[in-house]
Amino acid sequence: HRLAPGKENLRGSSFEGVVSDIKKASAVYNSALAAGIFMYEQMAFQADVFAGNAVLCDAVRMAKAWLRKFPGCRLSGFAVSMLMAHLVKEGRLVTGEGGEMVVFKSLLAFLVNHDWHSSSGSFFAGECDSSAFPAEHRSAFSRDAFSGVFETVLVDPTGICNILRCLTKVDTDALKYYAERTLEALGCNLRLDLEEIMVESFHDSPLMLFDVIVKVKDLKAPPGLSLLPSDNQANHATEQVAAGLGKRARVVQAWNEESDTLTL
Repeated sequence: HRLAPGKENLRGSSFEGVVSDIKKASAVYNSALAAGIFMYEQMAFQADVFAGNAVLCDAVRMAKAWLRKFPGCRLSGFAVSMLMAHLVKEGRLVTGEGGEMVVFKSLLAFLVNHDWHSSSGSFFAGECDSSAFPAEHRSAFSRDAFSGVFETVLVDPTGICNILRCLTKVDTDALKYYAERTLEALGCNLRLDLEEIMVESFHDSPLMLFDVIVKVKDLKAPPGLSLLPSDNQANHATEQVAAGLGKRARVVQAWNEESDTLTL
């Protein structure tokens, strides 16, 4: 199948000067194409979960507003709504009485407590049964096929697209930290209200200030999953600094604010 995660539809010679792992970049490219092709199936899946439930719809809006605060965050609004729909279907989000804030806090608690780095924790099976594929395609869209090229996987209802295709361990570590800090604030430990958490910009919020910010120019990086050198540089810088600091840092993140400069 042309859109299988292991199918190399990109060629290194076509992207001269781009620092990239073509196998992994092809997997991201294939899933991005599938996301456009199967948008109807994905929206139908969300509608089945959220339609007629104002509380869940408001909780999704809160999650999207929360995500927009963070620089370099590669969990899109659409991806978080798909993740929430999947978690609701599996009974892993609190959706009972209490309103949208209860659901939102339940999502934050999931982001904090979930073991993203384990082989089982990095893979969400979604709603598709791969046995429904023709026999010759089953292995191409198996769990091993997705996990072999992606660090985090949420298979869409078609079984072809990885909704979390752009998320790396760097991203999930940062999400875990942001969620933990937000829960602390909502618990009144920092005496911040919802408006400060949702509305104030990242750089102005006392919730998310970093202790140290440095700028790095012309950083070289080994091949990564993205066709954009800046993404691979950011991941590489984060991993190297985090390894050096160890437990002395709660979270390390890098993002691009200028064409040749990383903010770390």
